Amino acid sequence: MGTVLWQKRRLLRSLPGTSIIVSLATFLFLWPFAGNAAEQKTQDVIKTPAPATSTVTPAPSPPSGIPVEEIAMQATQVGDLLRGFTRNLAARNEIEAIQKFLPPVSVDISLELKSTANILKEQPSLEMLQAQEQIWRQRQSQLTIWLNVLTNHATKLQIALTQLKELQETWTRTRDTQEAAKTPPPILQQITVTLAAIKAAQQPHQAQRDEVLELQGKIAEQVAACNTTLQQIDALRQTAVGGMFTPENPPVWRADLWARAKATVPERLPKLVTAYWENILVYVTDPSRRMPRHVVVFIALPLILLAARRQIA
Repeated sequence: MGTVLWQKRRLLRSLPGTSIIVSLATFLFLWPFAGNAAEQKTQDVIKTPAPATSTVTPAPSPPSGIPVEEIAMQATQVGDLLRGFTRNLAARNEIEAIQKFLPPVSVDISLELKSTANILKEQPSLEMLQAQEQIWRQRQSQLTIWLNVLTNHATKLQIALTQLKELQETWTRTRDTQEAAKTPPPILQQITVTLAAIKAAQQPHQAQRDEVLELQGKIAEQVAACNTTLQQIDALRQTAVGGMFTPENPPVWRADLWARAKATVPERLPKLVTAYWENILVYVTDPSRRMPRHVVVFIALPLILLAARRQIA
């Protein structure tokens, strides 16, 4: 009897340890299956593609033109704009002056180029080089002023042409839209008249722009000739300054100088006279030379001196 009780008491004492061992064994046995299940679930989530989102932006529909309720008002605005363009076309006094004086100026430049080339061949003095440089600086300044005037006018013409093209596109779309919408005939007629006025305004602007560009090209050639000549003069001046302490001119008693002078003076004298006479004509007829102002000053100065002398007396 005592032995049985002792065995039962020993069995009850060993039950907690046995439960812990059994639980631990069960956990270790089931762990690989739980890991495989979690890994399989993760792979399934990765393999499942996410729903695609649309990133394509629909293309904007082209503008349909001017709203029908604004057609009358904008047609009036187009008329005002076209009248302003016409006034700009009429203001072409400067262009006509350039067209008038450019041919004689081109002839003068051609003659002066030959004269300057002959002078530069003979190793001129510094004073002669400075005089030639002043002549060509004046020519360059005059041509540059003309070129700036033409560039400004050509820019305005190009802006007007761009605006006219945009207006034509807008009113063409408006016409197509309103024809499809069965707009009343009076409004369609107004659209047609406005389009015709826009197209008619483009032709003179295009013609005048081509004319201005042609003038620009001619003046640019003359400016390039002036720049080339000034570069040659500057190169010779640098050479002359470098050899300042060497004799600039041969002695006047050399016989070959007198012989060369007798041979060249009869040929160069008529050209010089012609060139000076043409300069005088350009000075008298070209408004940019301000000859009337010089005449007024020339007359006013003696009168002022005469009046001052009378007051002193």
